[in-house]
Amino acid sequence: MGLKVIIIGAGLAGSLLANGLLNHAIELTVYERDQPASSRTGYLIRLGDDATRGFRACLSEAQVAHLHGKFSQTDVSLSTAPAIYSNQYRPLVDLSRLPGYTKGGSINRLVLRDELLKPITAADRVRFGKTFSHYQILQNGDGREDVVVHFTDGTSDRCDVLIGADGSASKINAQVGARNLVEIKSHWSFHAKGRLPLDRVQKLPRKLLEAPIAVFHKGALLYYALYIPSAGRRLHGKHDIVDGKYDESMASFYWGLNIPRPDIPYESLSDIPNRRSLCEDYIRDWAPELRTMITLGSTDNDADDMYAAKLRASTRLPDTWRSQCAGATIEEGHPRVWLLGDAIHAMLPNRGQGGNQALHDCADILPELIHLNQLVQDGKTLSSEDLAQACSRYETKMFPRAFDWVKKSGGVVADPPFPLDGLLGYVVSVLAGVAIPVAVLASRVGLFVRSLWPSRA
Repeated sequence: MGLKVIIIGAGLAGSLLANGLLNHAIELTVYERDQPASSRTGYLIRLGDDATRGFRACLSEAQVAHLHGKFSQTDVSLSTAPAIYSNQYRPLVDLSRLPGYTKGGSINRLVLRDELLKPITAADRVRFGKTFSHYQILQNGDGREDVVVHFTDGTSDRCDVLIGADGSASKINAQVGARNLVEIKSHWSFHAKGRLPLDRVQKLPRKLLEAPIAVFHKGALLYYALYIPSAGRRLHGKHDIVDGKYDESMASFYWGLNIPRPDIPYESLSDIPNRRSLCEDYIRDWAPELRTMITLGSTDNDADDMYAAKLRASTRLPDTWRSQCAGATIEEGHPRVWLLGDAIHAMLPNRGQGGNQALHDCADILPELIHLNQLVQDGKTLSSEDLAQACSRYETKMFPRAFDWVKKSGGVVADPPFPLDGLLGYVVSVLAGVAIPVAVLASRVGLFVRSLWPSRA
């Protein structure tokens, strides 16, 4: 017998952690409210070093190599940073050129999720169509404890450790007493995706073949990116893409538009008769290039399949939050209930770090679960102190990293830190035109010096 883990949520982080547990022969079950064919997560995600840490911790080398083959071939600069433009399509700051910015690549969320689900589905460790209701801590007479997990269909299951990977509207976060997830009421967020055959690539700005494009204008944010996987061999730059040497059947575009709530003449998202028309109308005074980007694919049969949501973020939890909330009920603050990804550190999409940090969490949480499993296999009955120490080690690693990115992404304020319209945008573009080449040169000189005197670097 060993440790038994239940994960609520088969999103990216939940599925990745499940692979890690499976690869270390730890008993687990993943419960997911959606059905297997759901495409709710089919938008683009850009992943860097943080995600790679999670992959390497939870997957085999062969699995990691297979995933890397699914990444987009547009990432010439391999930067997770966008190029920032004005609403009249004037370049302001090309963050993708900064040498110190996080590197990585992009992949369709649904493609990544499907790849991560394959091994755990094959091992019959996933239960779809199961909506979490609540959990109980059951104390047995012999000093043992179980977490009893209840679902809305009346069924239940038991485990030693419950992992809440149920997203930014996490029910587990609320029940365990964290309650640090915040709904952003200043903006609503609209998302669209579509197919990307060659004729559409040729209509888009060439800059999108190098990096995503972001536009900040009067409190709104437009983010636009492409997913262009290879057709069996590595693409070499933009020329191969515009020549059609990529997998057109899998390629897609993605955009997200965050609109200030006062600019939307509806009381609720369900009142909006046509979400795409709302977005197109909102940018009607923007540059033709940006309007083309938004209207691309609007006549497709699935063009109305747009996702709209209220944004969520999180406030930082104190390191002692579990002891502070313990006592109201046995369930609050209990060390057998852990939180993962958006379920504890939801963040705004401004810096593209939500998924990266969630996947990094898996690299921090897996060693603690392996350690607990070894204790159980050695015949030890896990005490609350054993669980508390392991959970504390995980949170001590995760909190500074993840909540720092929450802050960098805007905290719980959806507006950009400063406007990039008008004169200020012009000044920023001029300064960036000088500062970025200097930073690139300094980085190259530093690399050259270190290559000459590696022992002194």
